[in-house]
Amino acid sequence: MIIKLLSIIKNFLNFIKSYTPTKAETNAISVGLFAFSGILLIAFIVLLTLEINSNWVFFVFGALGLMIVVLGLIFNYITDILSRIPRIFRLAGFVSLLFIYKLLDSNKIIVTFLLIHICLCSFLVYIFFRGNFYKFSIVKKIISILGIIYAFMGIVLFVVLFNSLGFETRDSINNAALLSQANISHIQAKSPAETGLYKVKTLSYGSGSDKQRPEYANEIDIKAKSVDATEFIDNWSGLTGWWRTKYWGFDKSNLPLNARVWYPENNGSFPLVLMVHGDHPMQDFSDSGYAYLGELLASRGYIFVSVDENFLNNIWAYYAGALYKENDARALLLLEHLKLWHEWNQENKSPFFNKIDTSKITLIGHSKGGESIAHAALFNKLPYYPDNAKIPFDYNFNIKSLIAIAPVDGQYKPSGESSYLENIDYLAIHGSHDAEVRSFVGLKQYDRIKFSDSKYHFKSGLYIHRANHGQFNTTWGNKDSFSPFTGILNLKELMDETSQREIAKVYISAFLEASLKNNKAYLPLFLDYRTGDDWLPETIFLNEFEDSNCKYVCTFDEDFNLSTTTLDGGNISTKNLIIWREEQIRMKFENRETKGVVVGWDNTRILNSNTYSTPSFSIALPSKKLNIESNTLFVFSMAMIEDYSNDLEEELMDFTISLIDSKGERVIFPLSKVSYLQEPLTVALEKADFINGYKESERMLKTFSFAINDIQLLNPFFDFNEITNIEFLFDRTKKGVLIMDNIGFTKSLNGLQ
Repeated sequence: MIIKLLSIIKNFLNFIKSYTPTKAETNAISVGLFAFSGILLIAFIVLLTLEINSNWVFFVFGALGLMIVVLGLIFNYITDILSRIPRIFRLAGFVSLLFIYKLLDSNKIIVTFLLIHICLCSFLVYIFFRGNFYKFSIVKKIISILGIIYAFMGIVLFVVLFNSLGFETRDSINNAALLSQANISHIQAKSPAETGLYKVKTLSYGSGSDKQRPEYANEIDIKAKSVDATEFIDNWSGLTGWWRTKYWGFDKSNLPLNARVWYPENNGSFPLVLMVHGDHPMQDFSDSGYAYLGELLASRGYIFVSVDENFLNNIWAYYAGALYKENDARALLLLEHLKLWHEWNQENKSPFFNKIDTSKITLIGHSKGGESIAHAALFNKLPYYPDNAKIPFDYNFNIKSLIAIAPVDGQYKPSGESSYLENIDYLAIHGSHDAEVRSFVGLKQYDRIKFSDSKYHFKSGLYIHRANHGQFNTTWGNKDSFSPFTGILNLKELMDETSQREIAKVYISAFLEASLKNNKAYLPLFLDYRTGDDWLPETIFLNEFEDSNCKYVCTFDEDFNLSTTTLDGGNISTKNLIIWREEQIRMKFENRETKGVVVGWDNTRILNSNTYSTPSFSIALPSKKLNIESNTLFVFSMAMIEDYSNDLEEELMDFTISLIDSKGERVIFPLSKVSYLQEPLTVALEKADFINGYKESERMLKTFSFAINDIQLLNPFFDFNEITNIEFLFDRTKKGVLIMDNIGFTKSLNGLQ
């Protein structure tokens, strides 16, 4: 059969070859194509000239036609040169380029460097050992020897750099918060990362069908059902789908509910915390990488469940058997796990009978898992699957909060839109040296969470300098790459994995204390890390914070008029700014889902002016009272923009804030009363970035808060209920550009009930 097929193909090719045009015939075809194209161009120019009555049409389109002819000649010249290159060299070059490009994560500088040096080295080695090197002149011999030394040294240099940790972007970066003279009160409580009083037990449960994991097969402690996720996964099919099914022993129609559990041995009713990993090669099992959190949280009185979704991960790497837009399936599995736990809480034969406080549930997700928990929270409140109403939902669990660790965003969009959530606590954590999810897109979900009921809710973003993507999971490690050739990454600047996981323990445990156990003593940690700096490794942290008590004067989302405020009746004005605009807050590669105001000033331009006045951004408030109490905080969020006008010699940015009441009384204080403004945290994630000069920095806003009772001491006659103006006076730093958002007031977090 195969021989017959090959014979048919051969005869067809011979048939085609027998009708190949001669050179004279191809010339005739070429003349026809040139003639038709030229006539078409001339007709177009003439007709358009007559229509719009402009002689410039002839010159413009004539030049365009000439440029196309020149490009054609260049293309013809290049293809003529390529046709002279030996066939084997063309093949080797093409194959090598694709292999090196893909296997080294598409790094153009490294690929170019290697191809040049390998070609040069191979050529000179051949000449030296098999060519006519002995017949060369002295000059040619010297050049050849120097060439081969250069080529070998280049390859050796690549190997050395590839195996090194990398480089420091700069000697040091000022920690603006620590350099201020702010008097920050430490939280009066023990570190949330301290081991608790409960003795910890562990077990695993699963559907029993996993061919690779005995702990989810014959060694399970509790048998669980499987789930049909056929409608939630599109591309578990073809060769990779066949291999995935063969490897695991099940397909998308019976996905298992597998998980590891850490729980207190003691009697009692405990909050439930589900943790789900993200994408990673599926053979390198991810769910065991959060044991450090399980041990800690179970000892502190939580039931901690690390969910296994490895079977939804990539087979080998991104370009080998990946499932796409499957985060709805990941979310579905989380809700089905929660359904199991509610059933076990009511079964008197279950080891978890009456042991779960089902009114207190938190979902934690890492990477893709960080997105899937938001979809799970959305699905939890819906009556139907948003992409197919034939699939009913009936969950309605008491999911109180979400923690997203270096999450992705938008991999799946329900009904083609992002997930918007209400009245749920949220913490997003990200590292500046994340080479997997390179931008803090968890802040997009942060922006899409709103508070509308009468209960207390809060949300926070935590940006950690020198933290990466993988070290939050003990099995992923310090190399944020699916390729085994991780030497392209710059690991020199990373914090050690123990420190990174200690930060996770502190913040995750503190968040759960505040959200699930109503222990509000830990809330200030999410507004300012310095309230718990004794618990944390030394690095730069940036906190963004908002709670349901926030009453904003300006969010800059209300309209396109630069002079209006979010609070009805207010007005914005400026003096001597060189930049004043509102825009969506930009991150490295995407925009956040909120706007801010960008202001820039340059005092060096106006100091010599006869009409000089300090550059300022002023907000005139409406006449109605704001009902500000003594335990109120004046808040706003802000980030320095790495712009041409920022003075590199003045890395610590500061300015003056002035509040004015209806009687003309003022309180004036510097930004540095709380903290200087942090300079951008510029990083180089790959070693090649030091060659091409490419550096990245995230536009991460920090929330500043000023206690009203402290400010009142500056002027006892000032009446905060009669505030008429808020002014930002840019008088302490010569020039700069910054972005501001969410200017307003909230209740103090100290003593909050």
